[in-house]
Amino acid sequence: MKKEGAVLSVLDPFYRAFYEKFDYALGEKRAKHIFKKEDLRVGKTRSDITVREVTGPEDIPKIVEVERSMSRFGSRFFGFEKLVEGRIKRGNFFLFEKGTEPVGTVMFLFGDAHPGYKLTVGNTRYKTDDVLPSIVEIVSKYAINTDKVEWYTDYEVPVRHFFDSYSTTESHVLGSMMMRVIDFENYCKSIMVSENISDWITIKLEDVHCPWNSGTYTLIPNEGSLQVEKSGKDADIELNAFQLSQVISGVTPATQLHGLNEIECSPETAKNLEAIWPIDNFISYLRF
Repeated sequence: MKKEGAVLSVLDPFYRAFYEKFDYALGEKRAKHIFKKEDLRVGKTRSDITVREVTGPEDIPKIVEVERSMSRFGSRFFGFEKLVEGRIKRGNFFLFEKGTEPVGTVMFLFGDAHPGYKLTVGNTRYKTDDVLPSIVEIVSKYAINTDKVEWYTDYEVPVRHFFDSYSTTESHVLGSMMMRVIDFENYCKSIMVSENISDWITIKLEDVHCPWNSGTYTLIPNEGSLQVEKSGKDADIELNAFQLSQVISGVTPATQLHGLNEIECSPETAKNLEAIWPIDNFISYLRF
C-alpha cells in the first residue's frame, strides 16, 4: 500500500480482534433501533419542507450533497454514484427539500408479508435538525401496517427522542469499519484541522508492521493544515501504532482514552491530541 502511495487503510473486518493484531482500530459508530409502530411519536414538522420519491439518477448529486452534510456527526456512509443509483432503483427512496434545496433523505425496505411484517429504515440524512421531524413523520406513516421497525442511523442521530417509552424499545451501538495509518507523515500533511488549534505536540511513534513510521514527530497546526517534521525534542507522548489508530479513529476521544489508561500522557497532552483528532472526526468517504 505504501508503494502505491496510500496514506490510510480502511476496511470492513470479518473479525475485529484479527485486525487489531495489525494495529487497526475501530473507526465507526452507528446505531440500530428496534421498535413497534406504537412506540414512535411524531414531533413538530416544518410546513416549508416537502418530500418526494426519487425515481431517476438526476437527483443523485442532491442526495450526495445531503450525505456529505452528515460529516458533522462523524458519518461514514458516503455513497458513490452507482451505489446510490442502485438504492433508487429499488424504490421507496425519498428526498426532502426546502424549495429547491435538498435537505434530507430516507429509504424504506419491506420484509416478509404478514405475519411478522417488518420495515427497515435507512439512509437517514439531513442537513439541519429541523428536518428530522419530517423524516420521523414519513417513517410513522410507512410503519402503520408493520409489526416491527428496524431503523439504522448514524450514532448521534436522536431517534430515541421520538420514542414514547424506552422500556419497550431496543437500541444497539454498531461498529465495523476499522482503520490504520500507512504513511504517518503524509497522512498528517493530507488532513485538515481546526484553524483554532495552535498548540504543538511531539509524538514518539513505534510501528512494527509499518516500520517507516517509527520515529519522533512534532505536529504543528498551521491555519487549518497540519505540518509534521521529524524531531529531536522530548516526546509529549509515546504511542504504538494501535494506540495511534485509536486516537485518530475518534470513536473514543483521546481524553477518555487517557482516563481509561489506554494512553499514557499528561491531561493537557490528551486534550491537544483530541483537538487535532476530535471525537467522531475520522471519515471514510466510501462505504464498502
